[in-house]
Amino acid sequence: MAKFVWHDGKWVEAVRAPRVAVFPAIHGDYMEAAWHPGTNRQTDSKSVWRRDTRASGMIEMGTDAPRATVRQPAKVVSKDNIREAWKMVEEGYRPEVHGFDDDEPVRVWE
Repeated sequence: MAKFVWHDGKWVEAVRAPRVAVFPAIHGDYMEAAWHPGTNRQTDSKSVWRRDTRASGMIEMGTDAPRATVRQPAKVVSKDNIREAWKMVEEGYRPEVHGFDDDEPVRVWE
């Protein structure tokens, strides 16, 4: 349902107009002190941070950073894969055991 307002001696349809900003936006150069990963220097200035980022060959990304590319589908283990692995074990295949200290005894369950 339309709304009307009295303007200049007659009724006119009311429309929403965007508000004009009364004050300009003021963005300060100050930020909480942080160590820059490219220069290993601490700074509390946004402009110095951006300058160091460019000088280090880095790219500043905001919260609108692009998402990762399309996910690769997970490798599916089929019944044929399981059958082949089972056959290998039955034929005597035993995987090499890595990552243990030489002092620890390694137990292989058979």
